[in-house]
Amino acid sequence: MATNTNTNNNNNNTMRIAVTAIDAVGHLNPLVALCSGLLDKGHDIRFFLTSPINLENLEKVAKLYPNGSVSFQKYYDEPFDLQEVMAQRNELLSDPDEYEEVTNDMFIFGLHKEVERVETYIEDVKEYSPNLIIADPVYATPFIAASLLQIPCVSTLTLPGFGCLPQFFGYNTEEERRKNLKMIKRGAIVTKARERLYSLYGFDYFDNFLPLSNMLPTGLNLCTSIAEFDSGIPAELMEAYSGDLTPSMSFVGPMVLTEAEGRVSGGTSGLSGAKPLGDDDAPFPHDQLAEWKREGRKIVYAAFGTVTTGFMYDPVINGSFEAKCFGARSTGKDFVMSLWPRIFRAFADNDKYAVVAATGPKETIEGLEIPSNFIVRQRCPQIACLEQADVFITHGGFNSTMESICAKVPMLVMPYFADQFDNGRLVTRERIGMHYENPVESADWQTISNDIDSLLMLGDSLGENMDRLQKSIESAGGTEAAVNAVEKYVANFKGHGKLKTKPELLQRCSTGSFRGLEPEVFTNLEI
Repeated sequence: MATNTNTNNNNNNTMRIAVTAIDAVGHLNPLVALCSGLLDKGHDIRFFLTSPINLENLEKVAKLYPNGSVSFQKYYDEPFDLQEVMAQRNELLSDPDEYEEVTNDMFIFGLHKEVERVETYIEDVKEYSPNLIIADPVYATPFIAASLLQIPCVSTLTLPGFGCLPQFFGYNTEEERRKNLKMIKRGAIVTKARERLYSLYGFDYFDNFLPLSNMLPTGLNLCTSIAEFDSGIPAELMEAYSGDLTPSMSFVGPMVLTEAEGRVSGGTSGLSGAKPLGDDDAPFPHDQLAEWKREGRKIVYAAFGTVTTGFMYDPVINGSFEAKCFGARSTGKDFVMSLWPRIFRAFADNDKYAVVAATGPKETIEGLEIPSNFIVRQRCPQIACLEQADVFITHGGFNSTMESICAKVPMLVMPYFADQFDNGRLVTRERIGMHYENPVESADWQTISNDIDSLLMLGDSLGENMDRLQKSIESAGGTEAAVNAVEKYVANFKGHGKLKTKPELLQRCSTGSFRGLEPEVFTNLEI
């Protein structure tokens, strides 16, 4: 059932917008920024939620932007039991076949759950009758619904570019990537989901989408990067699976909010066994940080995002860890518990430095003594910290990378998984910082200390390079440009056409019931 948070007096130009919100904070914040801009212009939003993890944060957004109305459509039981969801995931993946052994668990479980509720979701979208659907492209159902119901749709991509494809993280060659895509298609759970979508709606998922990159060429695909950072989607993949995305691509640069404007801070544990952040964090000592800055200390801000202490903190893994976990070499727990002691030792009680550390759950630094020149919190106001910082030790999440560029703060990137490796290389290539390819292996405390000293000495030249990139970011336009692009796209929308299906499927399924053909309809096709 949908619940209302606030209402307004609609005018004829007001859009109803169905937004499928995502739990992952790095993906959620640009989406929230876009929604805030649309609410500010009087449009109405209904958030479709698969968990209550960010309900409180989104209710805050509703209060901050009362020009538009906000309501919620919930797809979870109340009270919400995270452990029950994890148990469902583990049961589904308990006996993987040879293809699922090397397929990312998040994709398998996510597609299974989406297809499980796809009929309900589409009926709820029909009931709301939106003028627009917005979602992160990791989701499939919003874009399936948009195509079937001929509703304009917008994806919000929070990666360096459209050529940064999540399903290929951890695979470094074209041959590895193509083999991986074939393996994904053959797994039993994915095949069942694919068959169910065909039986319900008559289209083949893999003829229209790339896993975790569910964008339509007839949609508006917004990327929070700039064109200089994009490697471009391989043409053969774009043609074979998604059509020509080029006309639909729009680089808008970072869409950033402060906490006062609705930015969501780290603290959601997502679908993981990690301990959530407690509510016992002391208030952030802005005055102390400002005093250290006035004393001439160099401010080091260190944060590793929410994923390392979220769904990757202590995951249950089947098969190859690197392949299944977007290139991660260890659990998030091992990653943070290896690096925090080294960072503490590198700067402990050194009056030249003041360090702000956003550590996540307290257990990540359990047993460590807090140095006198450190501010340590489970979560920190990142934008405010970057305004004071001289250097940023970061996991290299793309939002953090762009926010650091905007704040003109050089980075020491310690990537953990996914696009963070590409982002680290980008930072080094553009000469706005340095990165490690394998920080747990190579970033000892002395190396960290020396590299921070080097970045501080190179401050002027690094700043000039950031000035250059800032101009491109400013030209991209951010949230305002995104809102304008969305309104223009909806006003000129001409339809999606039909989702595609292989001729072999149409021919083979025309003489009998689809379910009678399971499971060989898809696995025997040339893919």
